Amino acid sequence: MTAPTVRAARPADDARVDELRRRAADEVAGRRGGPELLATTGPAPADATTVLVAEVDGVVLAYASLEHRGDRLVLSELFTEPRAREVGLGHALVEAAVRAARRLGCSAIESVALPGDRDTKNFFESHGMRARLLVVARDLDPT
Repeated sequence: MTAPTVRAARPADDARVDELRRRAADEVAGRRGGPELLATTGPAPADATTVLVAEVDGVVLAYASLEHRGDRLVLSELFTEPRAREVGLGHALVEAAVRAARRLGCSAIESVALPGDRDTKNFFESHGMRARLLVVARDLDPT
């Protein structure tokens, strides 16, 4: 397999990125904390968002959305097609995000991992990202 390449998404990638975004939402929705995460995320201002794609042999297999928020770059979405995991696409996207953060003069890059999702937590930790905040909650009976 050819090494992955990362580039800024182009208008011709919109349908593919939308498809990957739907698949990511479906995957997240079934996990603990997933519905809450999906309910709290909304579109960022277009001028603050960059979408990157990772491809192999010209086929887009992963994407990332980056949001520039002051001195931080937020990796708000990151998804790799399940059949293409373990070949370095996600790592290539995070490395590209770190380079973008440095170019923008950001002092930090951050993202989220759902409770119990050790694979995602370990993935981010392999890039020097550490948990800084855990949100705890209890739903209250309306009576």
